[in-house]
Amino acid sequence: MQDKAIVFAKENAERSFALASDLARANDVQEVLTLQSRYAQTQMQTFGLQAQQLAWLMTDAMRDMQKKG
Repeated sequence: MQDKAIVFAKENAERSFALASDLARANDVQEVLTLQSRYAQTQMQTFGLQAQQLAWLMTDAMRDMQKKG
């Protein structure tokens, strides 16, 4: 589970750096707002999926512990 959390953190950081790069190239305030809005929507969806995957991993880990215990 820890490995998956690290992968998620790296992916999230890469998306943040990509946003920063896109913002640096933005031509006007409207483009900045569009980029930020799109990023926020994407990240909220991504965070939801990541949380779901971590929950599944935790559930599996708990089942494994109960079987062993």
